[in-house]
Amino acid sequence: MTTRTEDRQLLGGGPQRASLRLLGPVELHADGAEVPLGGPVQRGVLTVLAIHAGQPITVDRLISDVWGEDAADRTRRSLATLVSRLRAVLEPLGAKIEHRHGAYVLLGAPLIDLVRFDQLTSVATEEESHGDPAGAITTLGHALALWNGEPFANIEAPFVADHRARLVETRRTAEERLVRLLLAVGEPDRAVALLEAIVRETPYSEQRWSLLIDALHATGRRRDALQTYQRIDRMLRDDLGIGPGPLLRAAEQRVLGNLLQPDTPRRGQDPPQRHIAHRNHPGIEFQGLPGVENGRVDVAPAAMEHTETIESPTALQRV
Repeated sequence: MTTRTEDRQLLGGGPQRASLRLLGPVELHADGAEVPLGGPVQRGVLTVLAIHAGQPITVDRLISDVWGEDAADRTRRSLATLVSRLRAVLEPLGAKIEHRHGAYVLLGAPLIDLVRFDQLTSVATEEESHGDPAGAITTLGHALALWNGEPFANIEAPFVADHRARLVETRRTAEERLVRLLLAVGEPDRAVALLEAIVRETPYSEQRWSLLIDALHATGRRRDALQTYQRIDRMLRDDLGIGPGPLLRAAEQRVLGNLLQPDTPRRGQDPPQRHIAHRNHPGIEFQGLPGVENGRVDVAPAAMEHTETIESPTALQRV
């Protein structure tokens, strides 16, 4: 998790700027301190206006999004009261909520983390397309560091589910892009650290498990990669009653293609020291990304310990 100073830097604001955080609990911060926003319904109204900042949102749409389509008639009076309270909070920070022909619009909005996230991922795309993968890696890391849990974590309203699902999907796409870039520039250890964290969130994602297998393979730990394949194979069969799909089978084949060769450390690595370090310190440094606590990722023993045993029936047939 980033510090408040780092948050302001990532959002592009100076010390006097306010920031509205939606990629986690909905919070408003200004001058290094949290600004009270009231209860979850009032936060919900602000969130809808912030998602559509600069665009008029009809009163009917606001009521439907925050209270639901069956809201009582008195809800209109409640909305007017909540907007009045939000104006008192926002206007000292240079933002305002205007009423225009039966609609409300948020103008001069504080810096919004989800807007900054979209901007940074677009910058990363440009950097990658211009042949700067290192720059794209740094930019995606900043984008992912803006996340602080589940979007809109402290509010419940009809609009939340769809928007939350869309945002989570964009974050997962950014994570997978970062992994591929790390592999492309020859940093598979960092890719492994990130993947070990994110496969916990999506335990049945064959895409992510296949990336983890490839990343382990790229570090020279082929047997660990094969054991990871066995792990997801068992999970899919035991929990879902299905076998691995084409992505996972292809990842296994890439490992099996080199299985007869011994695991070879990359230049400058000492295998015994590397294994001892893993046993004594079961974590990998990886700062500033979701799922990483205090800059470390706890890595499953099956993926960290080097073993000579090959349990896969497929592998035994191939050897």
